[in-house]
Amino acid sequence: MVEKDERFPQEKRRSPRVGGAVVEYYLNNNEAVVKKAFIKDICIHGICIYMPEGVENATEVTMDVFLFGSEAPINTKGKVVWHKTGEYAGYYNVGIEFSELDEGEKKRLAEHIKVNLPVK
Repeated sequence: MVEKDERFPQEKRRSPRVGGAVVEYYLNNNEAVVKKAFIKDICIHGICIYMPEGVENATEVTMDVFLFGSEAPINTKGKVVWHKTGEYAGYYNVGIEFSELDEGEKKRLAEHIKVNLPVK
């Protein structure tokens, strides 16, 4: 079992999730086809995006995550761990676990999450 992130005690999940980002991505190292998506939520371990296409689990995704209020994107890679038909017509909810996220980017993301967590 993975331990909860103690920096965010009010969050009941493994780590807190927030919105506030747009992502550009491409699948399976196909840099020629860059697509854009909105995120449903993001946490230190991964991201859920509204993707206009269905994808299979284990699909590799390369992403530039543009956090609202930040000048430079977070560059990361991940693998699809789940997918389902989304709540918006023509879109899929796709859960991607980060496989490459360096420490500097992880710190930036943690700060974004901390600043954007709803106050309870």
